[in-house]
Amino acid sequence: SYIQAEEYDKAITAFRRALKDTELEVREESLINLSWCLFTQARTAPIGSTSQKTGFRDAKKQLSEFMSEYANGDFADQALFYLGEIEYTQGNARKAITYYGKLLGDQRFKGSKLLADAQYAIAVAYEEQKDAGNARKSYEKFLAAHPDHRLGQEGRVRLGDLLLAENRAGEGQAILGRAVSQGEKAD
Repeated sequence: SYIQAEEYDKAITAFRRALKDTELEVREESLINLSWCLFTQARTAPIGSTSQKTGFRDAKKQLSEFMSEYANGDFADQALFYLGEIEYTQGNARKAITYYGKLLGDQRFKGSKLLADAQYAIAVAYEEQKDAGNARKSYEKFLAAHPDHRLGQEGRVRLGDLLLAENRAGEGQAILGRAVSQGEKAD
């Protein structure tokens, strides 16, 4: 497939062509895949370029259309996550927090494969907003629920730094010590 070959232009063209059929049986899946291709293509474009800005705008438009048609569909968790990622990438951490929060707070998504990434992302977004308390709580939730996640090491370092900044040296050092020992095991 074009997606597996990372030929996003061809995939985007194919999805747009298919979506012209209003009776398309796999419309929901096609719309989310089109959105993902637009998002991925924009994310890999040169930062601040016209192609990146246009790509994110188009992806956001498609994801918004998706949510208006399929807010209760099988891929709504992906739409919320990608909307959060787009907002964060465009410097709108507050809006990103809203989308990640919707994903994390909706019981329909309790089995989503994106929960860990959303929990980590919301922590980073809170940290960027200088909301250390919510960032710390979010990192703690992330690490408690997903201690072996690929971003766990970075999450421990970020949490340790926040704890040190809050003058909680003992806790911060303990978390950073775990991060160092985890890093040594990975080597």
